[in-house]
Amino acid sequence: MSDTGMTPAGWLLPVTAAGPRQAAYAEALLHLANSHQGLRVPLDVDDPHSEPGFFLRDVYDAGVGVDREIVNLPHPLGLRVRQGYERLRPDCPATRTLDMRDGVVRSTTPLTGPDGDRVLLTTVTAVHATRPSVGVMTGTLRVPAGVSSLALDVFWDNTRGNAYLGGAVPELAMVHTLVDGVAHRGDAVELDCRLTGTGERLLLTADTRCERVSRRIPLTEFRRWGQTLVLDTQARGGTAEVRFDLVWQAGRAQDVADEVRGAGADELLAEHRAEWHRRWRAHGITVDGDPEVQEAVRYCQFQLLQHELPARTSAVTPARGLSGCYHSGATFFDTELHKDAFWAWTVPEVARAHLVFRHEHLPEAREFARTTGFAGARFPEAANDAGRENGPHRLLDYPENRDITEWSVREVLHNSADVAYAVHRYHRVTGDTGFLTARGAELVLETARFAASVFTWDDATGAHVVRSVMGPDEYHYHVDNNHFTNVMLRWNLVYALALLDGTEGLPAPEAAAVARRLGITQEERRHWSRIARSVLIPEPLDGEVPAQHEGYAALPDCPPRAPGHGPSARLSEEERALADDLQPFPTRLVKQADILLLAHLLPDVFDPATLARAYDYYEPRTAHESSLSAAPHGVVAARLGRADAALAFLSRAARYNLDYTPREDYRNGLHLSAYAGAWQILVEGFLGATPVDKDTLALAPRLPPAWRELTVPLAYQGRRLIVCLRRDGPSVRLLSGTKLRVRVDDA
Repeated sequence: MSDTGMTPAGWLLPVTAAGPRQAAYAEALLHLANSHQGLRVPLDVDDPHSEPGFFLRDVYDAGVGVDREIVNLPHPLGLRVRQGYERLRPDCPATRTLDMRDGVVRSTTPLTGPDGDRVLLTTVTAVHATRPSVGVMTGTLRVPAGVSSLALDVFWDNTRGNAYLGGAVPELAMVHTLVDGVAHRGDAVELDCRLTGTGERLLLTADTRCERVSRRIPLTEFRRWGQTLVLDTQARGGTAEVRFDLVWQAGRAQDVADEVRGAGADELLAEHRAEWHRRWRAHGITVDGDPEVQEAVRYCQFQLLQHELPARTSAVTPARGLSGCYHSGATFFDTELHKDAFWAWTVPEVARAHLVFRHEHLPEAREFARTTGFAGARFPEAANDAGRENGPHRLLDYPENRDITEWSVREVLHNSADVAYAVHRYHRVTGDTGFLTARGAELVLETARFAASVFTWDDATGAHVVRSVMGPDEYHYHVDNNHFTNVMLRWNLVYALALLDGTEGLPAPEAAAVARRLGITQEERRHWSRIARSVLIPEPLDGEVPAQHEGYAALPDCPPRAPGHGPSARLSEEERALADDLQPFPTRLVKQADILLLAHLLPDVFDPATLARAYDYYEPRTAHESSLSAAPHGVVAARLGRADAALAFLSRAARYNLDYTPREDYRNGLHLSAYAGAWQILVEGFLGATPVDKDTLALAPRLPPAWRELTVPLAYQGRRLIVCLRRDGPSVRLLSGTKLRVRVDDA
């Protein structure tokens, strides 16, 4: 097992791969990013089990098995230390540490030469927090007396590319980046690159500075370009220390020009650290009385904050951020239901950017609805950077020479309602009526049109129904009247009508204007209202427990599952095979409980007694195979007063990658929505934070018994505040903005 325990201070995460096949797992944890670029920090780019990754958020190309995929670009951290022609090999254990306070990865690597000579390499690496296209590494080689003829190779590495569907078949890979020109300008190597599919041009530059260089030699190998620095290692009083600095920039030529002119590595790192210290002062959550939770929550916050800041005006948010190419860089409903909750309450500009991205791609959503037989705007289950449907329709099982149908592309119909829900929550938390008027209302109304077109009237039941769908529970396909889907589509219609009626924050003149612009007639509104009043909800199990979908009660029950951590921990071998082959499950076992996710999003959908029965029924029958499963279970458990269960789900969400198994040849990247889910358990569960109106915030606090204090900075309706929950109740300190009334409800 890898050592991923944090230090007592809770800021340092040491990562030591326990075996050679855990290199990629360690690289996922040692990931650095900003809102423009993401970097997996490898120990050795020549390690066959390593998966160096370097991604730019806006750089996609024609994919393998999908329309578009985020491009794994040439990696800037190709490093080799040589003695003559022989490479010095990394020894184990190398010490690598993610320093979350400073936002850097620190590495200490013993190197051994062909004659047994040992050199110590130490590095500090950062993806710059405020200069989006910039990254920096500082390194030191400690060379013992008598060791000579050392050279440092520094190069862009383009040997990996994109494996099929993010690594589903590692043997099938595509290199998207062609290097048309290499220029050596003083200390810098500049690559003029072109994508194989779109032809888009990129500029990659790496400037390596070292005072103890006797000669620089251009380095050109198969898919590697850089320079060899022949080092002067003459010791001055014993051990020689050779310092080198590497500063890289990556992006379109106009994005990288003059970003670091006149700035050295130390200055860049000082800027970077200062910004991270500011972020922690502004957003850091403290949990007094539970060091393990404190450390895990800090890790979640670090990963979320580094991936989306500095804030952009419009941004697609890949499911794994910029930590890998799993899911091809597509965005899913987890953005709206989990990540955007964190951002609306933390840095609202980021949540707004995600919704602006959805609005900018309304034309693609309308076209997707039209071509699949619906009206309005259908946001796909997986959307690429161009806003188009990007899910694989069939998956290749290699080398078995068979393919598997991926039904979610066709049957997931709740995504548009999820987007409308994110608009609703964003407006309630931020009070940004300008966004609601300019963009949000159009998103809600066009998704309502889609919702209305999904329902069909069924004479037999006297209700509007939805046939052959897949809910968030991905174990049951082709089902009729999935409870989550039906209720969320109905909610979308009701919210749209409330916007048009002026009862949900949209001023009457603006509501009339957007209705005219979209051609929404009174008859269409009456049609929506008729549907909303007659949506079929599946009959409860035994008259008490809400059913996941129509026909769920007819399925054979499955034995309740004991607690187990990690994906598939609760699955039998036969069930794992069904999940791997994307086959419908023949029992009541669910991947993630739709009913509890619905209760998380819409707290009033079930009364407390029904909610308790639903939790008791579904939790033992949930595999928790999805990283998204912990958040709704944890929030609901907290609302029910079940602190131990909520804490267990908080740990599961916050430590999802830290505790992930299996770790060999790991290719899944970071599960950022699980981290946002951990935040939701804290804020929506234990704090019970609920928007009321522009001047009122409601809290329903439930402090776990072992905790002395929970302190959470929040943004609310243009204010900055800190909510502190202690044994004697909550207190709120207003940092900026107008006076706020806090209502404390019974938990």
